[in-house]
Amino acid sequence: MTEEFKEEKIENKSVFSWKMFTESCKKIKDIKGRSSRKQFWNYQLYSFLLTLLLSFSTLLFSFSKFGAFFSLTFFIPIILMTLANFTLSIRRLHDSNKSGWWLLTAFIPFLGPFIYLYLMGIEKGTEGENNYGHMPIESKKDQIIEKEEEFAGHAKETVTEHSEKVVEKKKKKTAAATEKVEE
Repeated sequence: MTEEFKEEKIENKSVFSWKMFTESCKKIKDIKGRSSRKQFWNYQLYSFLLTLLLSFSTLLFSFSKFGAFFSLTFFIPIILMTLANFTLSIRRLHDSNKSGWWLLTAFIPFLGPFIYLYLMGIEKGTEGENNYGHMPIESKKDQIIEKEEEFAGHAKETVTEHSEKVVEKKKKKTAAATEKVEE
């Protein structure tokens, strides 16, 4: 395995990345295509952290003479992140071959948030191509890495089994040779 591939493999194994968050933000007007669970959770983490940062800075400066300005600068990014989350949620539904209208299930009293959490963050997307396009790249890379690890584990087991057989044969030959010498 080349060093480049090892580095890429490690990079792809990381769950959260700022780059993935910014890519989701750039697709604020795009409801076509699919998004993976990894993209969804990554976006949720970074939007939560940014919201905390913005809230803290707004609270910190709200008592100054620039308080109104900071309040306004708080709401603009929040509105943009909400729109990006909306379009990401639709693409996430597309990944499991569902229409974006399924997003309305989030408004069902009591059960809605649980349905939303399941559809967005737990339910696996369909493998391969579906009605909404090709499988997200992150999902493909994760599958390739899992298969490589599975193959490596299988190869390791095969080598171990082979080594054990060779050791057994050597033990038998040694025992046979010892018996001949003793006779």
